[in-house]
This record gives sequence, C-alpha cells and structure tokens, in this order.
Amino acid sequence: MRLARSARDANNSRQTDQGGTYEAQTSTGHTEIRSQPDSEAGARATGRRGSTSGGGEAGGTGTGAGHQAALDIDEIGAAGLVTSSAWTAARASDKLCAMDSALRDQLLRMDARDQTVRAELAAEGSLFKGYHPRMEAVHRENAARLREIILQVGWPGEQLVGKDGAHAAWRIAQHSIGEPSFMRACRGLLDEASRRGDAPRWQFAMMDDRIHAFEGVPQRYGSQLRETVNGLAPYPLEDVSQVEQWRREVGLPLLGELLSGIRETPPLTANEIAEQEAAELEWRRKVGWIR
Repeated sequence: MRLARSARDANNSRQTDQGGTYEAQTSTGHTEIRSQPDSEAGARATGRRGSTSGGGEAGGTGTGAGHQAALDIDEIGAAGLVTSSAWTAARASDKLCAMDSALRDQLLRMDARDQTVRAELAAEGSLFKGYHPRMEAVHRENAARLREIILQVGWPGEQLVGKDGAHAAWRIAQHSIGEPSFMRACRGLLDEASRRGDAPRWQFAMMDDRIHAFEGVPQRYGSQLRETVNGLAPYPLEDVSQVEQWRREVGLPLLGELLSGIRETPPLTANEIAEQEAAELEWRRKVGWIR
C-alpha cells in the first residue's frame, strides 16, 4: 500500500459535498481546491456513524441512526482517555509560535467552538450516540470556512498562522468526515506543507490513516482506533512489523505505549460491534467514502 493513495486519475476532477468549490487532480497528481459556481456544486451528503472518540464522529441519519467511526489517538488524549506520558510528550513538542494575525485567531475560534460543543455533548452522554446534529453542523461550517481560507491563501501552515493556528486548521480538516473529496484534498495540501517544514509530518500521517480507514484500506501509522470485543484497537494495519518505525519517522510516539495508556472501559458485546460496523458501512457509502 502506498503512503498516500491517489483518489483520482491525474486529469480527472470531482465535486465536493458542499457548493462553491471542487477538488481536481493536476497533471502532477496533486489535488487542488478551486472555486466553482454554486450551480455546479454537488449536493451535500448527511449522516455518519463511528466507533469512539473525537476524530471520527458518529454519523447519523435523519432518524438518529449511526455511530461514531474512526477515532484517533490525538483526540483520545485530548479527551483525557490517555494516561501515558507518550501522548503528553508528543504534544508538548508542538510549542506554540504566537502570531498575532486575524487568520490565526479565526482558526483558533473555529477549533475552540468544535471542542466546546464536543465537550458539552460528551458531558450529557450524547456525543457517541450517532452523529449529533450540533456536532455535524459545526464540522460542516468549519470545513466551509477552511475551504474559503485555502482558496485565498493555500494551506494555512505554521509560517502563516503559527503552530497553534496550523494545528487548528489540521483538526478542522480532520473533522470534515462527511466531505470525502475535501478531506482528500486537504491531505494532499498537508503532504506538501509537511514536506517543506510548514506542518508536522504526523498531521499528514493521521489524516492519511483516517482516510484509509474510511476507504476500507489498511492504515500505515495505526492512529485510527475502533471498538472491538476486547476494547479499543487500531483499524487494520498495513504492516504490523513496520508500524512503530513509521510512527517514529513522522514524530508519533510508540503505538504500544499509547494503547497501554488508554483507560479501560467495559467492552461492547459482539452484537453491539456488529451493529456498529453495519452502521458505519452504511454511512461510508452514503457520504461517498466507498461505493
């Protein structure tokens, strides 16, 4: 499996789930985000499902069906579910580079709104019971604004908005789970930004893993987790023998240490797992991750 798979042929283009822009592959194979008349924009898909924690949110239908899908270790740590020092040390390396810019402040406000709504829903116990409409609305609004920012300035990396602003942009893109083409385009931009030192390589790695998990393709870095009868475990891995080395190369702590630091909760039953997997598969088809 390649580190980052091409979503389309070089001269093929595809509409996004929201109006106003579309993503297209250039002759070099990179994905671009371009403006597009609203009349040509694709219809937005709704709904989603998932498995646990904050990067893959639960996606529901209009009737409330659905569940939380792929979740990443970064957001599990942010939610206080990781007790090991590895996660803390990894994030501590991303020291803030304060840049007093309107764009940085805007990105931070967008991310803060996401985290506030997430915390409120988690406190009331509804965050993981389908893709909550409030959470989905925040994700779509943030993705729409990030799309506009990218059209204006390109990927908002560390040189432009500082490390905290760039981290906010990454997390907004990481949460655009109901818009596959936009998320794939962001992955391409993050790949380029991280290669030129304008974003941490682990941000690309985690987005690449999430996209692969939603596409049903083995992930390289093991950052996306799901519920199993034995508790949380990574989605299928590309190469178990290489995953720790690949994680080191992009600045991620050892997977084994991170997993050992996750708080244990009562595992789901086999029937509950089967229901979750069926709901996730339905959601992935509905929003366009798979056919």
